[in-house]
Amino acid sequence: MISKINMFDSWITGVMRIVDRHQASPKRFAQASRRVRLRLITLVVLLWSGALVIGANTYYVATNGPGGGATTWATATNNIQDAISLCAVGDLVLVSNGVYETGGVKNWPGGLGGTDLTNRVAITNAITVRSANNDPTNTIIKGSSPKGPAAVRCVFMTNNSWLIGFTLTNGATLSGGTSPTESNDYSGGGAWCSGAISNCIITGNSAQDMGAGVRGGTLFNCQLIGNTIGGNYSLSYGGGAAGSILSNCTIIGNSARGAGGADRCTMYNCSIIKNTPGGTCYGSMFNCTYISNSTTVYGGGAQHPAKLDRCTFIGNSAVQNGGGVGGAGCSVINCLFIGNSSGNSGGGAFFYSTGT
Repeated sequence: MISKINMFDSWITGVMRIVDRHQASPKRFAQASRRVRLRLITLVVLLWSGALVIGANTYYVATNGPGGGATTWATATNNIQDAISLCAVGDLVLVSNGVYETGGVKNWPGGLGGTDLTNRVAITNAITVRSANNDPTNTIIKGSSPKGPAAVRCVFMTNNSWLIGFTLTNGATLSGGTSPTESNDYSGGGAWCSGAISNCIITGNSAQDMGAGVRGGTLFNCQLIGNTIGGNYSLSYGGGAAGSILSNCTIIGNSARGAGGADRCTMYNCSIIKNTPGGTCYGSMFNCTYISNSTTVYGGGAQHPAKLDRCTFIGNSAVQNGGGVGGAGCSVINCLFIGNSSGNSGGGAFFYSTGT
């Protein structure tokens, strides 16, 4: 089993090295991105075909599970966390259709500065938790809102864990925080993540600090819809996501104090649509599409991006400057601007320091 886990880790490490090595060079990035896609596609095929078997054991969860050892559907537990507690590194938890809105882990993660927020599900080993049919529309992890002492985040993830095929909704964080040191319990109403999330819908979550939908982690083929940051201080950014890597994701209708869609993220082949205020802030975006994002300041689509490579901006708006892109200078490479508008200067793009 260990050799198979190492094989899996080598695939992911290889993908990250390709991205890191080539993203600074636009001429080489297109070739690198093709290599990344091939690696990811091959990995997914191996995982789903069973050729790459990572886990030694599989545990089962169903809303009507009778309880027991959870080693078959007949002995399935009705609580996701109970199945996770049985797992060793490399194991798999299969979850049947239904809404999972009971149970939780209190006072976690103590080692990361958080001591008060409850998580409906906490995944702290390198395991995979997957919906049995890989259908996020009918396998739902539901937190508890509004923000405050009784709030429940949907999922907390660490240690290279995977979550596949769920809807995460109604999650929330503590409220009232004003310091970055508090951010673990005040960020990530849907998920606080240092693992990977695939084929999930993250919707209707709220946070006080950064990333109402998700804080951190790597996301593949996910939808982040209608998540909201409710704070009113400098770190209340990233309604959909904050500090994440996103590939082939859709970010729609999220809101925050700043960067309604995503903050400080690296994004590949994503669609950023109708977020307020603005689509993204900081970060680097490759082959992304920005549609109908808006802000009352500058940078309706993207604000202060480090790099925009082969991105398209359509119908974004800013009350001040830069309907499509605005802020300090950045690198804009082979981007297309259509029908963006601003109240002052730069309907397409406006930089108040040098950009390229």
